[in-house]
Order: sequence, then C-alpha cells, then structure tokens
Amino acid sequence: MSSKLSSSPSRERADANTLLHQLMKRVELARRGKSADLNGSRMSLDEQVRARHEEVKKDTKAGEMLRALRDEEDARRLKQRRIDEAKRKEAVRQAMFDDFENKRSRVYGGKEHWKEASALEKAERDSSIAERRQSVKELRQLHQQQRYFAEERLARERDQQRESRIQQKKSDELYVARREQGRIDEIKSKVNAVKELTRSKQDALDAVYERNREARQHIVAVNEALRRRELRDIADQMSSLQQELSRLH
Repeated sequence: MSSKLSSSPSRERADANTLLHQLMKRVELARRGKSADLNGSRMSLDEQVRARHEEVKKDTKAGEMLRALRDEEDARRLKQRRIDEAKRKEAVRQAMFDDFENKRSRVYGGKEHWKEASALEKAERDSSIAERRQSVKELRQLHQQQRYFAEERLARERDQQRESRIQQKKSDELYVARREQGRIDEIKSKVNAVKELTRSKQDALDAVYERNREARQHIVAVNEALRRRELRDIADQMSSLQQELSRLH
C-alpha cells in the first residue's frame, strides 16, 4: 500500500512533466505559425482557430493539473514535516522522562523505596500546595485591604482636592469682586472729584458774573452821575449866559 502511494505521485509528476513539454512544444509551433496536427499540413483559418482553441483548453487543463499536483506535494511535505516534528518532540520528552526515572531509581534504590518516596513527596507536595494556597489567600486578602485603604486614601485626597479647588475658586471670585469694587470706588471718587471741581468752577463763574453785574451797575451809576453833572454844568452855563445877555441888553 505504501509503495503504491509513493509511486503514484512520481507517476503523476512524470505525466505533468510530459504535459509541460507538450505545452512548450505547442507554444513553439504556434510562434512559428505551424499547425499542431500529426500530418503537419497547412489548415484553413477556421481550422487553425478551432485547433488553437482546443490547444488552449488542453494547456489550461494541463496547467491546472500541474498546479494541483504542486499544491498536493506541498501539503504532503507540510504534513510529513509536522509528523516528524511531533515524533522528535515525543522522543525528547521520552528521553527526559527516562533520564528522570533513572535518576530517581538511583537515588531511592528500588521500586518500593521509590513508591514510599513518591508518597512522601506527594504528601509534602500537597502540604506545600495547601500552604501556598493559604499564603495566596492571605496575600490576596492583604492586597484587598491595601487596595481598600488605597481607594479610601485616594477618595479622601480627591475630596480634599475638590474642597481646595472650591475654596480657591471662592477666593478667586472674592478677589475679583474686591478688585472690581475697588475699580468702581475709584471711578466713583473720580466722578465725585469731577463734580466737585465742576461745582467749584461754577461757583467761581457765578462769582465772576456777580462781580461783572455789580461792575456794570456801578458803571451805569457813574455814567448816570456824569450825565447829570454834565447836564447841571450845561444848565449853569446857560443860566450864566442868559444872565450875561440880559446884563448886556
């Protein structure tokens, strides 16, 4: 059966090589313009087209067969490589186990001693496993406690940071409010100063106006007195002239 399986791929490869050579020969004949029939005579154009079509179909089929054979050969090689690798690993494992058994038998000196030692080792191993489990359990509990305390500490720190941010925000808002109030008070003081200056200037203007009014009244009174004085002088002159005229007559 194995010889039949081993000879079948060889025969298929030989057939594929034969088909490949025929394909190459037909391609060469097609390049030279010759027909591929057995008689070698010239054919009509339709016959050449039909013959070429048949050749292409055969060549395509041969190529597919060749690819299938190559894929099958690659799959077979991959399977055989995996089998060899598995055998090699099994051989290495068996050699390691045999070496371990030999060392164990040399140390304990016999099968009975080996059984007792195995039982003792098993008990020690079970005890060690129980101790390790207990240690892992305690360590897990310790980690849980540490994680709980760490989470509590982080929560307190977050609360403190949040409270600090709130206080800082309030302080900033109070500082801004005080600064704005200071600006408002400064503007109010400037406005009041301007109002006071305006009031003082208005008072000064009123005083000047009053002085000017008094001055105008004084000037009017002086002018009136001068006019009356001039009128008296003129009347006196006219009276003296009339007296002078009457004395002359």
